[in-house]
Order: sequence, then structure tokens, then C-alpha cells
Amino acid sequence: MAKNPSGSIVSRAAATGGGRRRRGSAKISNFSLAMILIVVLGVLSIVWARSDYQSRASSAAAKVPPVVGQSPAWTAGVVTNICGRMAPNFTASTSSQTGGLRAEGNGVVTISPTSSSESGRNATLSAFLSDWSTNKATASTYILTSRSLTMGSTTFTNGEACPKGTPLAGQKGEVRIGVWPNYAAYVTNASPTVTTEATLARFAQNHTFMTVYFGPSTARIPRPSAGVAASVIQGSSTTTTTTPSTTTSVAITTTSMASTTTTTKK
Repeated sequence: MAKNPSGSIVSRAAATGGGRRRRGSAKISNFSLAMILIVVLGVLSIVWARSDYQSRASSAAAKVPPVVGQSPAWTAGVVTNICGRMAPNFTASTSSQTGGLRAEGNGVVTISPTSSSESGRNATLSAFLSDWSTNKATASTYILTSRSLTMGSTTFTNGEACPKGTPLAGQKGEVRIGVWPNYAAYVTNASPTVTTEATLARFAQNHTFMTVYFGPSTARIPRPSAGVAASVIQGSSTTTTTTPSTTTSVAITTTSMASTTTTTKK
């Protein structure tokens, strides 16, 4: 019986075409797998690099002084001045206080952070005020923002006049913070670094001095007293003195009461 030529042609074409499709499918599949592998490796590389960077950054930050458990503890001088008249010092921290930035009652603050939230670049006036506010029984009201300062029952707001009885009475005042980064800057009466944000007033070195000041914007911020400076350098809490709880010269009262001291950023 004669073979059908058309049938042979169709058979050969089907066999050839089918083979090509199978080989083509295999090539596409291998290419896709290769691309997926490249993408996965790329993502894993990015994740690893980011994790490594964060780990290195965290390790470096942990080494920025003052470190957690700073020993020996640093000492700083922090005071408040209302229109040229010194206000009462922060009352001494008690055992109820949490955190490692503690007031000694004589203008001295000891700095030995207990967590990363108050160490290194986070060791700021804001962190101290947050710690100090946890003295439930003794902390007086002290609320500092970029626009106002509240001490006891009296609030000093930017644009208001200095109170009677102060050297600058009648002049418009505003809240500023002067920072002398070390004793050398303090003793030479160098111009302080000025900020309105407590979060930017850093305890970057041992023997830092700060004055929270309400007064005319053109007035030079006064340094803490020589007595405070001497106590800071001595670094001793055993010489802490008790500051009277009231003062008539500044016309404010800082009575002891349970309160929450906060520093907010406006």
C-alpha cells in the first residue's frame, strides 16, 4: 500500500514543532528562575546592609558620652534666672525619682544615665526635667516650653513684661536657654550657645553649665553663680544646701507638691 505523503509531512511538522515548543519553554523557565534568584539575592543584600548599618550606628551611639552607668558620674550646673534675678534651685531628687539625671538641691545636677533615652545625645535638659518630675513628693511645678516657663503657680510667657522686683522689671521677656559646654567656657565668661528648645540643650561634656532664662531678647544670659560652679567642680552631693522654697524678689512661689514636669516642643 502506498504511503500518504501529506500524512508524513504533517507528522514530521508536528514532531518538529512540538520539540521546539518544549525547548523554548525550558529556556523561558530557566531565565525566569535566574531573574527571581537575582531579585532575591538583591533584597537579601539590602536587608543585610541595612541591619549591619543600624547595628554599627547603635553601637557607636552607645559609646557617645555620657554613657549608661557613667562612672564617675558627671556633674553640671543648671539654674533659672528671671529677668536678672536667680530663682530657687531645683529641689533635691529623692529615691522616688526614676532615671539617672538627678538634682542635688544646690544647682548641681549629677549625670549617670540609666537608659539610652537619657544617654549620649539624649542627655539633655529635657531628659533631666523628665527625670526630675518623677520626684512625686518634692518636685515643684516646672514646665518649660519654647514659649513659656511655669514655676509654681506663675507662668512667664514670651512677650510679657518682666515682673516687678526684678532688675529688668517692665521690659518684655522671652524664654531662652544658655549653655556653656564646659568649665573653661564658663570661667572665661564665653558667650553661651543659645537655644529655645530643651531637647537641644545637651550635657555633651562633664561640667556643663546651663541657665534657663526669661528676660529681654537682647540681654546677655547670665551664668550660674560662682557658688554653683564651685559645687559642680567639687562634684559632691554631701555639701548640698537647702534652698528656701519661696522668694519674694522674683515674685514667684515654688511650693512642694505632686506634679508632672514636662518639656514640650512647640
